[in-house]
Amino acid sequence: MGGTYASVSTQLRDEKDRLRSDLEANEKAFETQQQLLEGKIGSLTSQLRHMERQAILRRQYAEINQQLLEKMEPLKGTGYISTVQLIQQRGALLEQQTQLSALGAQDLVTRQQLEEIRSELVQLPSNVATKRNAIRSKLAGIEQTLVQNEARRAYVIRAPRDGFISALMIEEGQTVQGGQPIITEMPANSEMQAQLFVSSRRIGFIRLGSSVLLRLQAFPYQDFGQARGVVCEISHSALSPDDLRRLTGKQFDEPQYQVKVSLNRRSIGQGVDNQLFLPGMVVEASIMLRERRLLEWLFEPIQDLKWSFQ
Repeated sequence: MGGTYASVSTQLRDEKDRLRSDLEANEKAFETQQQLLEGKIGSLTSQLRHMERQAILRRQYAEINQQLLEKMEPLKGTGYISTVQLIQQRGALLEQQTQLSALGAQDLVTRQQLEEIRSELVQLPSNVATKRNAIRSKLAGIEQTLVQNEARRAYVIRAPRDGFISALMIEEGQTVQGGQPIITEMPANSEMQAQLFVSSRRIGFIRLGSSVLLRLQAFPYQDFGQARGVVCEISHSALSPDDLRRLTGKQFDEPQYQVKVSLNRRSIGQGVDNQLFLPGMVVEASIMLRERRLLEWLFEPIQDLKWSFQ
């Protein structure tokens, strides 16, 4: 699961970087488009001024040709003006009028283009702002998703008291299910206890305060000796074999009582061989049921024989 969250975070960061690049590109595109539109406006404005000057000249030429034609018309048939000359003058006037009309049409088209570009320039900041806000909204959404993903990826678990981690039951990147144990925490300076399971056939003589000798499989008692403790708790009911299997992961043939032993020390051995107990270590125990004098043990068979004769 941790690897999945890490992959998602990487993808989200990549998407965030891409959107930031889009945001920068959007701002640069705004500046470029603004300069382009302003350049077109300047060019079209220059064209309009040029066409206005051309139109003035064409009107003047047309007026001159009109005046000349009006003077030539009365001379028709007098021999001073030929028919060809008159036709040519009429053609010159018509050409000037045609060019003037074309300039008017071109002027109208240019002015329409100029208005469209000016309108586009006015709307440009609004369009860029809309796109900018959309990108920023996506960035905010990705940032929130990234925070949530990182929160799911790692949790800070605070221990209720000082201590140390005695066992780590997961590995990095491992999927963790709800309710699954992940660590074992030992309180600092806490009392060390051993948990024993005793069958119903042997539980009868065990009492609170009974002395116990413990042998740890991890530390051979021939080299490290035996740990000492006393019985501090005895369960009032036996655990079934199924309960024991779920609790310990081991098979039991009969119900067992749970006996807790308070240890005198947190370590075993002496000097350089002194070793700390760790949670989960397997132990074997000898519980001192009762103390009897040596003479009682020696004369017990005789007493049994005496009672049998009575």
